[in-house]
Parts: sequence; C-alpha cells; structure tokens
Amino acid sequence: MSLTFGLKTPRDLLEKAHREFAILESAAMMQDETQVADALFNFAVTAYHVKDWLEHHLSRSRSAIDVDAYVARSPALLICRDLCNAGKHVVLEYKAVTEAVLASSESTPAGLAPDGSRSAPVYRVVVVRKDGSAIDSVTLAAQALDDWERFFATYGL
Repeated sequence: MSLTFGLKTPRDLLEKAHREFAILESAAMMQDETQVADALFNFAVTAYHVKDWLEHHLSRSRSAIDVDAYVARSPALLICRDLCNAGKHVVLEYKAVTEAVLASSESTPAGLAPDGSRSAPVYRVVVVRKDGSAIDSVTLAAQALDDWERFFATYGL
C-alpha cells in the first residue's frame, strides 16, 4: 500500500512541481497576496523534496552524494529549501541562504500606464538572499525547475 497516491517516481514529483509553478504564475498574475503565499510555499516544498525522491530512487549512475552536491550548487533549490523548511518548522537550525520574502507594490513612472491612463500598482513577491540580491518569486521557481530538468537530463530520467 502506498501513501503517495498518484506519485511513484521522481519524475512524477517534478511534474507536480511544474503544476504548482503554473498555479504560482497564475496567482502572481491575479495579484493575490494570499494565493501567491500559498503557491510559493507549495512550490518550494515540492521542488525541494524532489531531492528526497531522487535519493530514494537511486541507481548505479547517481548517488545521494550526487543529488546533494547538485542541490548545493543551485541557488534556486537552496532558496526552495529555506522557504520549505521555514514554512514547516518556523525557525531554521542551519545557515540559510535566504534572508526574507517581501511583497512590494510598484507603479509605472508618474503612475501612468503606456496608454496614458492611470495604472494600478503591480504587486510582486521577491525573495531576498543573505548577500542582499533579490529575485522575483516566479523567476525563482522557473530557475528551480530548469535546474531539476538539467539534472534529470544529465541522468536520463
């Protein structure tokens, strides 16, 4: 009996992360802070835990060390780790690469849209790294997926 209904392989979990990315993109386009928060957390949990599935489904061509080393070289996957663990445990007990997740509202110069009408502020969620750099949440998620797709391609998964 399985507790992972509908999920059997690391590829299945990565496909779930792709679906959650679509939900995050949609929430960002709708400018809904609550939905973005939920979608970002859900994406981070799934994307980071692809690692666990890969480690459980080892082969002769890749080891747990290969998976861990790959994640350690991926800024996007390390941020997913931090967001996932902070959401689950509140306090991180390791040295995180992520400083904060911030919401911002930006408007075009003088508050005007390209057609000259008044524009509404654009709501974004950005992730700030410990080094002070920031990345948009949707861009972060796309990078995490790209990183996993490269790993899967390298190992023929």
